[in-house]
Amino acid sequence: MKKEVFIVFGLIFLVSAGVFAETISDGTLSQDVENYVKGFIDQGGINESQVQSVTKVDKNALPNDINIKKIEDNKVGIYKVDYNKEGEQKKVYVITYSTDEFAKKETTKNIQYLNFGKVQGASSIYLDTSAGVESGAEIGYVMMRSGSITGISTSVYISNGNGNLRVKVYKNGKNTGFENLISSQDSKKVDYDLQSEDVLSYKPGDIISVYVEQAGEINWSRMNTMIETTS
Repeated sequence: MKKEVFIVFGLIFLVSAGVFAETISDGTLSQDVENYVKGFIDQGGINESQVQSVTKVDKNALPNDINIKKIEDNKVGIYKVDYNKEGEQKKVYVITYSTDEFAKKETTKNIQYLNFGKVQGASSIYLDTSAGVESGAEIGYVMMRSGSITGISTSVYISNGNGNLRVKVYKNGKNTGFENLISSQDSKKVDYDLQSEDVLSYKPGDIISVYVEQAGEINWSRMNTMIETTS
């Protein structure tokens, strides 16, 4: 039976950032790799239903069909596809450029927490930092890299009275509009709020502080507030 060999040098492709998979440790291909290769050759006119197998080629033992000089210096992966077309057994080689392994792309984020609090409350007041220093328009946590404020949470003890507390995030002495709201009528005196990145951003040198605005006649103490930052 006649066999045709297609060496796909003209179909070298870059592995895009959005398409990644892995080669399983025993040498077989993961389903993601196999599906990606099948999808690629489908663009060249070989239907997936014709494919019989997809195997990875050992670069240290290349078949006679392939002749690539200095293969060890090239960051390539080679995959052999056996398929049947019109009753004839054929094969094609898909050569990937950039890496011989499909690798997972990982994104890391730096998440930090700024702690504020006040042992004894007052009508309206700035909270203290974890260092025990009262924050303010020009006193607070000085940001060292660009990022976003993505969360705020607060717990507080209210001994008596009626009213509410607005725990507000300030940047450079200005109200950002991001806050917790706790009412004396709440069964549990806690609140937390989250928001997406880039909604409330900051840059190096910006000062983050927290201001408590009281409405009504209430006595409160032991407030703990945590600000989440993401960069």
